[in-house]
Order: sequence, then structure tokens, then C-alpha cells
Amino acid sequence: MSTRSFKALPYGAAALAFAAIIGAIALFDRAESQRFQQEQRSQVVAQASTTRARLEGFLNARLLLTRGLVAYFSTNPDVPRERFNAIASILLSQEEGVYRISGVEDTVLRYSYPDDETGRTIIGKDLREIPGQLEVIERMKATRKTQIAGPVELVEGGTALINFTPIFLTASDQAIERGEFWGSVTLLIRDRILFEQVGLTDPDSELAYALRGRDGLGAAGEVFFGDPDLFTQNPALMEVSLPSGSWQLAAVPESGWPLVPPGAVWWRVGGVLLAGFGAAGAFVLVREPVRLRAAIVAAQSANAQLVEEVAERQRAEAALRESEASLKTAKDAADAANQAKSEFLANMSHELRTPLNGILGYAQILQRSDDLAQHRRGIGVIQQSGSHLLTLINDVLDLAKIEARKLELLPRDFPLPAFLSSVVEIARIRAQQKGIDLHYEADPDLPSGICADEKRLRQVLLNLLGNAVKFTERGRVILHVATVAISEPGTTPATVTLRFAVQDTGIGMTEAQMTKIFQPFEQVGNAAQCAEGTGLGLAISRQIVGLMGSEIQVSSTLGQGSKFWFTVTLPLSPEWVQAVTTTERGRLLGYNGRRRRILVADDNVLNRQVLHDLLTPLDFELSEAENGAIALSKITENPPDLLLTDLVMPELDGFELARRVRSVFPDLPVIACSASVTEAEQGESIAAGCSEFLTKPVEFERLLQCLTQYLQLEWRYATVEGDTDLKAVASSGNLPDSELTRPPESELIAMQQAARIGDIADVEAEATRLRALDPSYQAFCDRVCQLAQEFDDRAILTLLTSAALGTGLLGDDDSAESLTHQGF
Repeated sequence: MSTRSFKALPYGAAALAFAAIIGAIALFDRAESQRFQQEQRSQVVAQASTTRARLEGFLNARLLLTRGLVAYFSTNPDVPRERFNAIASILLSQEEGVYRISGVEDTVLRYSYPDDETGRTIIGKDLREIPGQLEVIERMKATRKTQIAGPVELVEGGTALINFTPIFLTASDQAIERGEFWGSVTLLIRDRILFEQVGLTDPDSELAYALRGRDGLGAAGEVFFGDPDLFTQNPALMEVSLPSGSWQLAAVPESGWPLVPPGAVWWRVGGVLLAGFGAAGAFVLVREPVRLRAAIVAAQSANAQLVEEVAERQRAEAALRESEASLKTAKDAADAANQAKSEFLANMSHELRTPLNGILGYAQILQRSDDLAQHRRGIGVIQQSGSHLLTLINDVLDLAKIEARKLELLPRDFPLPAFLSSVVEIARIRAQQKGIDLHYEADPDLPSGICADEKRLRQVLLNLLGNAVKFTERGRVILHVATVAISEPGTTPATVTLRFAVQDTGIGMTEAQMTKIFQPFEQVGNAAQCAEGTGLGLAISRQIVGLMGSEIQVSSTLGQGSKFWFTVTLPLSPEWVQAVTTTERGRLLGYNGRRRRILVADDNVLNRQVLHDLLTPLDFELSEAENGAIALSKITENPPDLLLTDLVMPELDGFELARRVRSVFPDLPVIACSASVTEAEQGESIAAGCSEFLTKPVEFERLLQCLTQYLQLEWRYATVEGDTDLKAVASSGNLPDSELTRPPESELIAMQQAARIGDIADVEAEATRLRALDPSYQAFCDRVCQLAQEFDDRAILTLLTSAALGTGLLGDDDSAESLTHQGF
């Protein structure tokens, strides 16, 4: 090799090294750019898919509005305009963005709502005169399907989409949509509202959108939203499905497609620098063999390190494969959950359609009937179907709250025995329908009041009892409530640990079934039993009990029965009556005027005890009767001011009691109380002569409303903070005790005697009597009642001493000290 060639060799080696490194960087840059562009496009496709789903959901929700009206037209083509306007007004109020509903006979507008000046102007207008409308109508006739026209310019200004839904006259012996074409129902949808609702005009959106396919022609249609140039910018394209036809949605990033990844400049500059260093190194190594040999040694070392890195990478790939296996297992579980949800949606579709068919069917029958009295059974079907729908919706909403972590407990004070009694009575109705015995076993030492979320606790117990009854064909169901532990005296707050257990003699479960019954959408049992529910009850109940700090336990034997139980610790509420009688206006003290007498007729002693504990502190005189015969005897001997009666009692039930009382005492208010919520029983109680119907457990506010209405009461309240009688403040203007108008000495003697022996109840009774005797004593008597409510006997003695000295109850030589020695 010549000297000249030898001198050129290092330069050639440097050039090759530089070219190789630059080539590698170029390949890496190209691969990263492609990956980045694919990632950007995937993100745009994902966001555009969401927008497309919103478009289809918005349109479908509003296109469904006209189904009922089309069905009505198909059998009643000569609809009065007033009837059309009434139906259309209801439909327009259901969905935002719907501007106008019209009825078109062939191509002529016959109806239009809103019934404003524009609506009256366009009635009688032939749609063939409007450009583009005739083609849409002819397409609708040919396809016999709903068509969407537009967006089109409106007569009153602006643009809108017009939905044409065909109407085919249907005879009684003819299949739906097979009759003669009559016309169509049109629905005007404001395209501006559509674009706003689905986010096409969102100024903060990262994407720019365009829509084409006017009149549902898809890619062949005109662009009616956005910049038409977007379709030339390699956009992400989505087909928006319409009832007949489609639109094409184009989406690109707002700032255009980025061609270069954010970090490209760094590796490009770094690559050039690396190529320069590589070229220099190659030049030196070729020129100096000794250094080349050293470089070879270094390369061997680097190669060994590379081998170690390859081994490490293989280990990482093995770990990645294990992770992929775990992900596959998780994916399989997710697929199973999705399959369960799909089955749930199929069942839910059936569950929703069944009561809806009953409601809509009987609604149409009642609508066409001249005599509604002969369709009372239909009203019952509508009520039962509506109740079933409400149960389904509540279950789905509760599950949604749980998944969103929005389900919260709202504890309040309430009486435990009455609460359990009402739960059992509600569950007993279904048990009696199936001929199953429902037993309620409770410890005698259950607390009278607790603080908990009454609604959620009732939901859990009714779900467990309902499942027990549903899966039990013969035998019995038992609810057992036991006191496990009570906190030591003096513990704050005082608590009680309760154990609730529901046992049945039903079909039972296997071990495999017990592991999945608490999962959403999972049910066991035969197809008929599974069809009765949604598979959400136990999942929701488990979450509620979890919020209470406990867990539902289960044991079961296949073919013999199951047992569900849970144990919760709850605060005791010895003052539950005071909590119940405290409203937004303050704590209820009583009422003005004479003392009213109320008779409570109920065969359940717990129900009578609750009403006694609620009403006696409010100055009512209560008497009790365990059946209708005893109640009738007491009413005959001494008629009360009002009768509260249960409907299901031995010897004489509430219905017959009401009839007999009404025949003798026509003006006596009779309030019926029952655990049944059926309209039939409520209607029967009113027909028997009851003035009002209250469901058990009795809501205190509803009971107060009835007492106020039928006894003409004026209530007295006290503020929660200071417990000051609001009525007294209003009457006295916050007068000091020295300025209160006092009763005469003859009227204070009875109160003096009651105060001497500490009989607070008689002190309050005397104050109530004096208040009714003379309105000028209102402030004085309210002050006495306030002190009595606070059990401040020393203040009562002081007030009575002052009153006695001021009115001459004592002689001139007597003093407050001597009065106190007498026992005042």
C-alpha cells in the first residue's frame, strides 16, 4: 500500500464511522417519529370516539321522543290540534335542544308546536316548496325508516336538524309499520345546542372537528360543521350512525399534526456530536495501532458488560412475561365481570320492559276508555309496575353511588323496637303471599333507642328477609335480634353491640355459590327466582354494613337453608323522643289550649309504647286498646278527641272499628296506621270512614300534620341552643320575671302544692290550664313551662315565691324566707 493510500485510510475510517453513527441516529429518529405520530393518532381517535358516542347518544335520546306520538298517529290520524299540542308540550320538556314538533300529512304541515306565531304561520305549508325537503321525504317513503335532514335554514332564523319519522296507518288486524303511508312526525333539533352539548364547540378542546354528510349521506354529503379543509389534513375519521344513513366526523389536533417528537432536537444534536467523536476516534485508532489494541481491550470489556446487560434484559423480559400472565389473569377476570354485566343488562332490559309494557298498555286502554271504573285492576297493575321500576332504579343508583364512593350514612335517633316491628310487618306481607311462616325473635333487653342510618339499616334487613322469602318455598324464615354487649355505665358515648341474623329453610347454596353472591349482578337459584331481582341487593347490603364497620357473614347447606348475620356497634339514644321532636323551628314543647285526649288502638304493644313515648311529653292524654272491641267500648264510654288505629287487629279490625265509630260519632277524626302501602288497603280504609292513612313506621312530621289539621292545634317550640320557648318570647317580648302578669292567689295554690312535692308534670298541667284561662297569663305560664322542661325546680320555686309576694298570697308580715320554709 502506498504512503498516499495509508494517509487516506484514517480519513476513510473517520468518514465511515461518522456515516454509520449518523445512519443509526437517523433510523432511531425515524422509528421514534413514527411511534410518536401513531401515539398522537391513537389519542385523537380515542377522543374523537368519545365525541362520536356523545353525538349518537344525544341524537338517539331525542329521536326516541317521537315514538309514542307516531304510534298514536298510526291509530288516530285525525288527532285534534289541542291534543297534539298537549302531547308535544310534554315531549319538548323532556330533552334540551328540541325546538319544535310538527305533524306532516304527506308533505303538508298540519300540526306544529309550540303554538306560537311561527307555528301558526307554517301550518298548511307544503314541504315540497322547501329546497331539499322533498328528497328526504321520498327517501323516507322508499326506505320506510326515520330520516334526518339538514342542518337547514329555519323560517324564524337559525339552523336546525329535522328528524322525519314516518307514520303508517295501522288497522287492528294489521302489523305495525305495514300500513299505508300517512305522513310523518318531524322533530327540530337545534344544531347549535347539539354541537355545544357534545363538545364540538368547546374552546378548551385539544381537537378541531368537522362534520360532513348533510341529510345523512355520509362521506358523500356536504360539510355542515367545521373547516372543510380538515378532511384534507389526514384526519381521524369516524362514522356517526343515524337511524338511516350516517355522518362522517373528522378530527385533527387543534395545532395540527406534530411531525417531530418533543425530544428529537436533543438526540439529533447529540447524534451529530457522537458521530463527530466517533469519527475522531476512528481516525486516531487507525492511525495509531497501539491505541487500537487498547481500544480492542476496552471493546472486549464493553462487550462483556453488554453480555451482562443482555442477560439482565432477558431476566427483565422473563419478569415482563410473568407480569403479562398476571395481566392476562386480571383481563380474564375483567372479561368475566363484563360478561356478568352483559347478562345483567340483558336481564335488566327484560325487567324494565315488562313493567313498562304493563304501564304503557294500560295507560292506552285507560286513555281510550269512557268508563274508568271498570279498569281498576289496570290501575293496580300500573301502581305495581311503577313500584317495581322504582326498586330497580334505586338498586342501580345505589350501586353507582358505591362505585363512585358517594354512598354515605346519615345517622339519626330512632326507636329500635318499633323500627324492627315495622321491618317484620313489611316482610310478612310477601311471606304470607307464599304461605311461609315469618318469626321475629328479639332479646328482651334490646335498647329503646339507637343512633344509626335508619333507612340503610332497613334496606339491609329487608333485602336479607326478601331473599330468604324468595328462595324459600316451604318452612319458615326467622329474624333474630340480640344484644351482644352494652358499654359500661359512664362511658361516653354509650354504645350497644347488636347482632342481626336471618335464617331460612330454603334452597341453600354450595361453597362456590357463597363465594360470589356478594358480587354485583351475581344470582343463584333457578331462572324464575333470578328473574325476580337485579343481583345487586347483597352487593349493596355488604357495602352498607361495611360502612357501619362490620361485615355480612353467611353459612348455608344446599337443600336445607341459609343463614346471614352481621354484628354492629351503634351509639345508644336514651333521648330519642327529644331528638325526634326537634325540628328546624326548634324543639317541640306542646300546644296551646285545653289538653287533648287520644285513643291508640293497636294489638302490638311496642307500637303503642312508641306513640305513648312520643305524644305524652307534648301534653296529650293517651289511652290504649289492644284490639278494636276494647277501643269501641272506650270510645262509647268517653269519646276521645282523636282515634289512632291499626287496621289488622284481633276480634275487631280497624276497618270495622272505623265504620262503627263513624256511624255513632261522625265528627270524630280517625287516623288509620298500617304497614301495608297498597292503594287497595288505603282506599278501603278511607271508604270505611278513616280521615287519613299513615304508613308504619309512622313518620313524626306526618303525624304532627294530621294532629294539627284535625285537632286545630297551635304548637309551641323552643330553640335548640337556649331551649327558650319561642311562643313565650313572641308573647312576652323577653320580659323579666318581675314584669310578668301573674295569676291571682287562688289560681296559684294548686301550682304551689305541686311544686312542694316536686311534681313537674302537675306544674306543667297547671301552667297549661292557666294559659287557657286568660291570655294575659301567657308569658308567665310559658316561663313556668320553660323552667319545667329544664327541670330547674329551684328557679320554679323562686318564680312562684315572687308571684306569691306580688299577688298577696302571703300576709303582709310574711317574707320570702318564711315562704321557703313552708316548702315552696
